[in-house]
Amino acid sequence: MELNLTGGEPLLFPYFEKIIKFCNQENIPYSINTNATLWEGKHFELIERYPPLGVMISLDGVNEETYLAMRGKPYFNKVLDTIKKLVKIKEKLKKKFYIDIFLLLQK
Repeated sequence: MELNLTGGEPLLFPYFEKIIKFCNQENIPYSINTNATLWEGKHFELIERYPPLGVMISLDGVNEETYLAMRGKPYFNKVLDTIKKLVKIKEKLKKKFYIDIFLLLQK
């Protein structure tokens, strides 16, 4: 069994932290599907303490311009920073959790 936290942005769910801790306590593997725009220090600390199976990130553009055209908000660099921080956590932990990046392409 695995729990996949998704459905909009899971970081907005008020019990996000409790769910992560519960999964750890009950040895339930979990993964997170996110747009990576809301990650803050507390989220990175949580992931470092209770590593997931993986984090799946939607990156809706290949640069700032295309991201802005798709999302309407200038968060491209914020998403890249989140990815870099997650990679550092993964390297620090020497834990094999995956980081998948999903890129939306349109004509």
